[in-house]
Amino acid sequence: MKKNTDTYSLAYECCDQVFLEEGRFPTIDAIRARIQINSPAVIKRAMNDWTLHFVDKHRRKLEHPNMPAVMVDA
Repeated sequence: MKKNTDTYSLAYECCDQVFLEEGRFPTIDAIRARIQINSPAVIKRAMNDWTLHFVDKHRRKLEHPNMPAVMVDA
């Protein structure tokens, strides 16, 4: 398992910001501009993990459309 660094954590958290602010999935350049760290490999790994989490979360909501979001997220 790969070690999560501070850069990874910053990039992962920044993915939500980019998604909410720009209404699109994050890019390496968008993340790099916000966290001011040039580490494309680490940023890409964080983006990939964030995307997998995003997809899983929304897939569960689609599988249980009648269940309140709070219950699905629990």
